[in-house]
Parts: sequence; structure tokens; C-alpha cells
Amino acid sequence: MKTHYRNLAKKITQCRSATQEELISQLIPIITGWCNYYASACSKEAFEELDHKLFGKLFRGWGKFRHPKKSGKWIARKYWHIQKHKNWTFGNDKLVLPKHSNTKITRHTKVKGESSPYDGNWTYGRKRKGEYPGISKKVTITIKKQKGKCAECGLHFHPDDLIEIHHKNGNHRDNRLENLAAVHLHCHDQIHGGKGNLSTQFSTHDKGRFGEEPDEG
Repeated sequence: MKTHYRNLAKKITQCRSATQEELISQLIPIITGWCNYYASACSKEAFEELDHKLFGKLFRGWGKFRHPKKSGKWIARKYWHIQKHKNWTFGNDKLVLPKHSNTKITRHTKVKGESSPYDGNWTYGRKRKGEYPGISKKVTITIKKQKGKCAECGLHFHPDDLIEIHHKNGNHRDNRLENLAAVHLHCHDQIHGGKGNLSTQFSTHDKGRFGEEPDEG
């Protein structure tokens, strides 16, 4: 799995100046070939982890390279779209990048992935709680409460993820811990679109990210 991701990352770096369609055309055979071969050896969770890592690489290694002055949210919403009954997808009306997690598993074998920096122990590179520049204390506490997992999709957060705070009752002034949920940016948009498990009639959010915090642009 690590070798596969390195191959994808290398191709993305090589295609930094390529258009979105050109990049997708280069990645499709790598993804489909690998998924078909390992459909009986990898778990659904492993495929989902690959999709999240690939999102980060596409965002940082391709999107930010092409638009260095644009915000993270601008880039995400320009190149990722929510398709009907599906999560966020990299692509446009002409061509869409296939997801590892859409692969039909023929024989489920649990694969133990690398531990998340936001796991229950809340350690990363020997740093302790509160030593994460670029991420607010409120987001830090909420992530720790959720044992490092997104409240919407249930997957572990990683340092490159765009993380936002969802207010469950829709009142952004109500910052009680029980009213807050840390979620991925793309998961948050699904919630606001009425397609998420945490969807509410009224909602707002507080932005936060490990590393660079996205702003409006």
C-alpha cells in the first residue's frame, strides 16, 4: 500500500503543471490496476485511508502548486465536487478520478494501517497536547474527545487534513463541548448539504487546520 501511494504521489509531482483532466488520465490506470489486483487482500478501511491520503497530496502537491495565493477552501471547492449519493470527488463534468473505496472487496482481510497522529494517545513526533501550531485549543480538545476521528465519516484525522468545527444545534455562540464536532472540510459540506449524519436545519462552523488554516478567497 505504501508503494502504491508513493507511485501516486510521484505521478502527481510530475504532473504539477498538467490540467486536472490530464492529471486524472495519468492516475486512473495506476488506481484501477492496483485496486483490481488487491481487491481480495485489502480492507475497505485501507482503501478509505488511501483516498484520504490522496486527497491531501492532490490538495497540497497539485492544487496549492497551481494556485499558491488561493485559500484552501477555494481550491477544494474548485476541484472537488459532491456527486449524487457519493462523497467528495476529484474531477469535473468530463472526467472523475476513481476512488479506492469504491472497489468491491471480494475477501475482507483487516489491514492495520499506520497510527494517526490524532489517535487516543494524542501524540505526534513526541509533542504533547497544546503544542500544535495553527490549530485552536477548541479544535484540539474536540479532536481529542473524538479519539482523533472525524465525527461524520469516522476516519482518523491527519496533519494535512482540513478540519472544521460543526455546531450540532446550529448556534455558533454555543461552544459547549457537547455541542461541538470536529469534521473534515468535505464532510462538513455534506452535513450542510443535508447529506451527512450530523445534518441540522441550521448550521455554522469554526475553521481550523493543523498547519495552514484556510480562509475565504
